[in-house]
Amino acid sequence: MNGKTNHCVYNINYHIVFCPKYRHKVITGRVEDTVKLTIQEICNTYGYTLIQMERP
Repeated sequence: MNGKTNHCVYNINYHIVFCPKYRHKVITGRVEDTVKLTIQEICNTYGYTLIQMERP
């Protein structure tokens, strides 16, 4: 999110990583689709730019 006020300019980036115990794939199938859709809806609601979303 880029922005500025009268006294400053800012650029805020978030890096979110889900790392379950033993690296089992727990977010798959319909859950994965729902999580991706929800994150995209949140970004659209607040005017955020989603740069990248991937699953290894």
